[in-house]
Amino acid sequence: MDFLNDTVFYGFLCTVTVYSAKPLRLKRHFIFSSILIGIGSIAAAMAGFFLVSPDQHVSAFPVKAIVIIGIAYALLSNLKDIKDYEGDKKENMHTLPVVFGLEKSKKIIAFLCSLVIVAVPLILKIYSILPISIAISLFLFYLFTKKKYQEKYIFLTIFLFAIVLFFAVI
Repeated sequence: MDFLNDTVFYGFLCTVTVYSAKPLRLKRHFIFSSILIGIGSIAAAMAGFFLVSPDQHVSAFPVKAIVIIGIAYALLSNLKDIKDYEGDKKENMHTLPVVFGLEKSKKIIAFLCSLVIVAVPLILKIYSILPISIAISLFLFYLFTKKKYQEKYIFLTIFLFAIVLFFAVI
């Protein structure tokens, strides 16, 4: 590894440590945990990029990728907290479901997820898939708020959107 990749890698490790280790353990608060997950995701993506990129300058990493990865992971990271609601409540974790209640937080997280799904084609200026993005975001909102919440269908829908996005970009 070279200096830049080492720096990004150690930045990722520091983020993970601040996220989960005492005394800070910032994963206990949904705002800080979301920001740290976004930063960690950017660091991981940059480490992979610089591992294979012949151009080892920070400016070689696309700014739009930083924005999309950081915002998407920060907002979508709240999804994991729905299934952990009971345990987080017992452990006094200040996740969205614990702070706002399970049903209200499902709507908040559904909105955040829908926002990401619609924002990505706008940021990338791929307007041709905007109708698909809107349809997927509405479907995701339905999946989040239906009586029997099943995370696997939400992940499957997000994965299908990623495939649509991939084919729109290439």
